[in-house]
Amino acid sequence: MGWFGMRDADPRGKGRLGRSAMGQETQAGDGLSVVQPAGPRSSFNTLIQADAIAELALSMALEFADASRGFLILLSEQGSTRYCFGRTAQGGTTERLPPDDVLEVMSQVRRAGRSVSRTVDDAAGPPCVCVPLMAENHMVGVLYLDRADGAGSFQQREERLVEMAAGQLALSLTARFLYEQVTEKRKQVELIDRVSRAVATPGDLDAVLQQVTDTAREALGGQGAALFLFDDDGVARLRYADGVRGDLLQRSPRTWGGSLVQAVMEEGAGRTHATGSDPSTGSGQDGVSAAVAVPVRQVLREKRFLNERRRSAYAVPFTKVLGALYLENHDRIREFTEDDRLVLQVFADHVANAVSNDVLYRQASTDNLTGLASRRYLDLRLADELEFAQRNTCPLSVVMLDIDDFKQINDQYGHQAGDEILRQIGAILKSSVRQFDVCGRYGGEEFILALPETDPQGAQVVAENVRERIAGSKFLDDEHPVPVTVSLGIATFPALASDLTSLIGAADRALYRAKRGGKNRYALAGQRARGAGE
Repeated sequence: MGWFGMRDADPRGKGRLGRSAMGQETQAGDGLSVVQPAGPRSSFNTLIQADAIAELALSMALEFADASRGFLILLSEQGSTRYCFGRTAQGGTTERLPPDDVLEVMSQVRRAGRSVSRTVDDAAGPPCVCVPLMAENHMVGVLYLDRADGAGSFQQREERLVEMAAGQLALSLTARFLYEQVTEKRKQVELIDRVSRAVATPGDLDAVLQQVTDTAREALGGQGAALFLFDDDGVARLRYADGVRGDLLQRSPRTWGGSLVQAVMEEGAGRTHATGSDPSTGSGQDGVSAAVAVPVRQVLREKRFLNERRRSAYAVPFTKVLGALYLENHDRIREFTEDDRLVLQVFADHVANAVSNDVLYRQASTDNLTGLASRRYLDLRLADELEFAQRNTCPLSVVMLDIDDFKQINDQYGHQAGDEILRQIGAILKSSVRQFDVCGRYGGEEFILALPETDPQGAQVVAENVRERIAGSKFLDDEHPVPVTVSLGIATFPALASDLTSLIGAADRALYRAKRGGKNRYALAGQRARGAGE
């Protein structure tokens, strides 16, 4: 195959034109010797990445042009650096970034849009040839070759040969870029769809935020990703990060990502950052060569404006910045484009939706006063736990408790004091149960604890612990606390109930038996009430 593919059968031929690597040398009409590829030129159009195509082409160009060193820069549609690398004739890699003298020549080619060469008599550097990779009047890259080993200047026919090879490489890269763009867009659509389903499914917020951030990095090829969200005090906090430079995470929130993240959160608009269209500046602060950040924005409501003179009305959405989503690259030159920023904004909008859904879910499932499960959520969880107990043949205990003489407390100390007592009891209950237990406000001053996989003996231990903690707590005023006690009723499935209605009813009847027994005690369904010291 030709030099656009694998080597020909005999790799030992050597010369200025690289006969073995290029195919057969023929004579053109103007006396210039050119090389016809020995096989089809479609090898670079196979399903390998454009970066790999370019690296293979550079290695072959070094051989057939008898050059000692070469650099190749690939450009994006916007003209920014897409990829940059170097090779030596011995097959080794050079610096990731071209030295200043090489970069000056490559920049000159990018500005002029034509080839530049240098002979041995030029004191600016070794003899070289630098050509643009042009495809349909569009520059997709720059190829640089030199002879730093004293091999002499490039001949005119060699320069023409390099230009022809660059043109073929440009066409192959353009076709590959188009294929990669289509593939990348389809992949991004699939990833966005995956994130949409995750955000729409109720679950752990931290897990959803991690999935959205990781998926955004996968979709845009970022090497590091971080998500920042404001807390209730208005301070930006790092919510999740992976692959970012360590120095970034050690800074204060006001200096994350240099000033990039700070500016995005303050302005509410996305930004991209790169070390320059030329890679001469190397990696930026903390070794970051390129970064993009977008705001996480929540649309709260629309502000409506009425123009009485024109008798017209219009609405402007009112948004709130919740934080920022950040991606970075550092080990290679790959700048983020405007399209990347727009795609990242879609993922940031999904972060905002996840946060909003979590707030709505917590509002729907949480009692505003006590912070415990609401009655509706409590009913759903009790039904789920009972189904689990039936399916796995394991016990489920329910503890129902009621504040003793709560009406008298409200009448004597006021309803605000009563609300504070409810809040304090809610905190005691929440800290008295396991993470997977269900703790909710059943209504008024009544509460329910659902204890999965807990037999009557275990439920009695929990009930007595709750009773003692509430009776021993100081409510409202530490110096002159208000005495508060509770009565509790316990019922267990399947020993004393066969379904949820009978289970709650049995616990309720046990509760009022404890009330009639003197209050400040618990009663087990089917047994007598037990108070302090029993």
